[in-house]
Formats: sequence, C-alpha cells, structure tokens
Amino acid sequence: MQTSKYLLRVENIYGGYGNIEVIRDLTIYLNKDESIGLFGPNGHGKTTLFKIISGLLKPSKGKIIFYNEDITGLSPQHIVNNGLIHVPQSNILFPRMTVMEAFKLGAYSKRAWSELDKSLDQVFSIFPWVKNKLNQKCYSLSGGQRQMVSIGVGIMGRAKLLLLDEPTLGLSPIAKIDLLNSIIQLKKMNIPLVVIDQDVDFLTDSTDRLYLVERGSIKLEVNKNEMHKHKDKDILHMYFGK
Repeated sequence: MQTSKYLLRVENIYGGYGNIEVIRDLTIYLNKDESIGLFGPNGHGKTTLFKIISGLLKPSKGKIIFYNEDITGLSPQHIVNNGLIHVPQSNILFPRMTVMEAFKLGAYSKRAWSELDKSLDQVFSIFPWVKNKLNQKCYSLSGGQRQMVSIGVGIMGRAKLLLLDEPTLGLSPIAKIDLLNSIIQLKKMNIPLVVIDQDVDFLTDSTDRLYLVERGSIKLEVNKNEMHKHKDKDILHMYFGK
C-alpha cells in the first residue's frame, strides 16, 4: 500500500447531533512534520469535529484517515489504541483521584500500559514540577496545572497525535506562557498536535498552519507566517480585532 505523506486527513466530513448538522463538507489535513490550529467563532463546530475524529460521534458522510488507516466510525477505544488522543476542554479530571492515579488511567490500553514507565519519563521531562504532585488530589491543583496534567494523561496513552481542545481556556497570562513552553517541548519530542483555541497568538506560536472554521466548514487556511499579510486578514480582524 502506498504510504501517504499525511499523518491525518479528514475528507469531506459531515456530522452533528441527530438531525442537526454541525459539520458540513469539512476537509483538513496534517502533514507528518507539523502541528495545526483551528480557530473561529464559538458554536461553529470545532469541538464537534474533534468528537467525530476521536469516535465520540459518527459522521454522516466523509472519511478520516490516520496513519494510512481508515478510522471513520471506529470506536473511541480503537482510536485511542491507535494513538490518537483527544484532550477535552476544561481540563476534565476526576477530582478525587491523585495525579498518579490519573496518569495510570490514561495508560489503560494494553499498548500504553506496557510502556507506562517510558510515558512517565516523557511527562516528567515536559512537566518537571509534576514529580512533586503525584500524590496530590487533582481538585487541589491550579487551573494551569490541571490543564498540564490533562495533557500528561494524553501522553500516557502513548499518543501519536494529540487533539487539544481550548487548552488556554480560563488560564492566566502566566499560565498560558507555561503551557506554550510545554507544547514546544511536546513538538520537540515529535508528538504532533491539532489545537483548538480562541487565542490566535497562542496558536501562531504553537502550531504551523491555521484553519478558520465557520458554520461547520473551513473558510480560510493560512500559514502562521502569513497571518498578518494574508489577503483575507479582514476575516481575522472581524473575529479577533485589529
């Protein structure tokens, strides 16, 4: 079988909730040597797209290819076992679990459990402070720390690709800088990312290409280096100001 240059390709996807179609003929791709960002108005389908990619919702049309495998409509368990890990928004963790218990839960699959120690070493190299928090309850962490632990849980699943949904939501400016530095470390470890965020500056610093999602479709694709000179910059200004 011919090897594709794409790590992920979402082709002409439609989907939503019952009779409500949220995603309409949407296509994005991720090369094997990059990370991408998605931005746009709230309620226009970005999180729904992540749910479709990760198997939480079934698309009504279209195809999703991950590492040359058609994963369209497969179960979330199968998709996680393949290394495609969705980190939801709002740093969702079981509040009464310790950080270590959350990490072990992230490594629940047979493939991930067999490399538990290796994954922990990766988490510690990205988030050194977490070594001193392993026995601490998740609810007692700061918002920024919970977000980083959530990403750590994704890493524990032996991620080949991380989907990060609104990682800066509710974070202070200092916490955003810490998170950005951590994401840069992830990229150095060759863990690619697809990131949804409203902070375009954060996306520009943490990813290589950006897609504007509006009404469930892609309205603009732009390289981060062209953000301020792109011919469609008025679209960006309309949503995010000058």
